[in-house]
Amino acid sequence: MNHVPQQENTSRPDNLTPLKKENGKISRRTALAVIETSVIATLTGIGIKIFGGRNLAPTQPEVTKTPTKVSLPVTPQAPTMSSTPSLIPTVSTSRENINNYEIQEVSGVKFYFDKTGLPLKVIMSDGTEEMFSKEKMLALRKKSLEEGVGDVVKIFRSSKGSLKLSELPKHTESRDHPIVDKLPNDILSETDLSKRGVTIVQSTNGVSLYLRIDAFSTGNVLEDYQQNGRNTLAIVLCPGPIVWSKFMKDERYSMYIKYLQEPEQSLEQFKAERIQNIKSGMIDTAKTISEIQSQLLTTRTETEQLKAKLNVCRKLLEMARGTFRKYTDIYTDLDWKYELLGGRHAGGLYVGGDSPVIFVAVGNDDSNSTLNLVKLNVTADGIFQISEEMGVVSGNNFEPQIEQTFPNPDDLFNGKLNSSDPYIVAAKTPSFALMHEAYHDQEYHRGQDYRNETITDKSALNETKRRWEIWKKSSFKDNTSQSFVFVNSKNEIILS
Repeated sequence: MNHVPQQENTSRPDNLTPLKKENGKISRRTALAVIETSVIATLTGIGIKIFGGRNLAPTQPEVTKTPTKVSLPVTPQAPTMSSTPSLIPTVSTSRENINNYEIQEVSGVKFYFDKTGLPLKVIMSDGTEEMFSKEKMLALRKKSLEEGVGDVVKIFRSSKGSLKLSELPKHTESRDHPIVDKLPNDILSETDLSKRGVTIVQSTNGVSLYLRIDAFSTGNVLEDYQQNGRNTLAIVLCPGPIVWSKFMKDERYSMYIKYLQEPEQSLEQFKAERIQNIKSGMIDTAKTISEIQSQLLTTRTETEQLKAKLNVCRKLLEMARGTFRKYTDIYTDLDWKYELLGGRHAGGLYVGGDSPVIFVAVGNDDSNSTLNLVKLNVTADGIFQISEEMGVVSGNNFEPQIEQTFPNPDDLFNGKLNSSDPYIVAAKTPSFALMHEAYHDQEYHRGQDYRNETITDKSALNETKRRWEIWKKSSFKDNTSQSFVFVNSKNEIILS
C-alpha cells in the first residue's frame, strides 16, 4: 500500500513541562500559566468575550518571579499576581543604596532607581549601559495610574538567569550510573545497518548515534528492520535545539530537508498573524474596559460584578501588552519557530510514508534566544518592578548529556496519566525523543493510530522500564539492553 509522506509533529517537547515541582524546582508551566488560565476562566465565567482566543497571552507560559518592589514616597500595595504564590520562586536580588539612588541587581542585570522609584539606567552583565528618559518614565507612571493597567517598559536578555528548565537529576558516577569510557562491542556498522535498511545521518556538531544489535531484537522498538528486509528508515540528527532546517545547511541533510515541509513564508505569516491578533485583542479589550467604566458611571446595580469584570479586563490587557512587547522587541526567528512548532514538536519529528524519516534534535544554539528575560514593568499602581522570566527557548540545550546515561524511568515519568497533556514524560532527552519517534514508526508499520501521543509515550516509557529492569536485575553489569548509544561533542558516551 502506497502512502504519501506526511509530516507528523510527534516529538517530545524539549523544554515544556506540566505544572509540578521536580526535585524542588519549579517546572516550565508555572505561576504565569496559572494566572493566564485564571484570567481566561474568569472572563468566560462573567460573560466577557476572549478576543483572539489564547493569542492574547504567551503561547508558551514562562516562569515569572515575584517582582522586586521599589518604594514610592507613599507606597500603594502592589496587586496580587497569583492565588498560588508558593508556585512562584523568589527573585534573587541585591540592593545597594548610594546617595540619592538605589541599585537592584537581578541575574546579572543592574537597575538604578531614584528616590521616587523611577528607573534611571540599566547595566547589562556585559557592561552595556542604557539610560531611561525621566520624562518617559513619568509619562508611563501617569498612564498606568490613569488607566489602572500596568505595562512592560523594557525586556532584556540575561546570560546569568537563575531559572532553569526541568531536567534529569544530576547523577554522579555510581553503581547504577557508571561512566562508560568506550563504545560497546555490539554496535552495528554502517554496512550492517544498511543491510537492515537503516541510515543514520550524523550531526555536524560532533554528536553521533550508534545502534546496538538488541534494538532490532524481537519485541524491541526496531524489530521491523531485519536483514535483507524491505523496510527503510533514516534517522537524522539535527545540530540544533529544535528540529529546523536553519540548523541543517550541510550537504548531508539536502535530501531530507523536503520532509520538514517548512516554507519560510509560513514563519513570516505566523509572526504577522500572531502580532495582528494580539493588536486586535488589545484594542477590543481596551474598548470593553471603556464600556464597563461608562456603565459604572450610569448604573447603581450590579456594580460589584462590573468592577470584577473591569479588573479582569485590565489584567488581561496588561498581560497582552507584555506579550506584544516581547513579540516586537525581543523575539528572534528561533523564538518564533519554536512557537510555530508548538514547543512540543521541537525535539523530534516522525515523517511516515514509504521511506520514513525520524528527526532528532541533538544540539544547542548560542544566540540570545536561549537566554532568560529580565523585565522592567510598571504596575497599575505606578510602581516600577523587576521580574525574571524564561524565554521561549531559555537554556535550551538538547545535546545528549552524561546524566542521561542508563535512564531511570522514575526520572522521566511526570505522574500524570489522566491530564489534558497527551505526553506523560516530563524530562526530555534526545534518547527518549528517538524512542518516542521510533514507536510512532512501529505503530505506522502495524497500521495502528501512530498519531496518538499518549499511547506512543507509554510505549517508549515501558521500553525504558524494560531496559532499566534488565540492567537492575543484572546487578548493573549487563548493559546490552541499553541499545541507543549517543556520543556528545565532549566525547562522553551515553547509553540508553
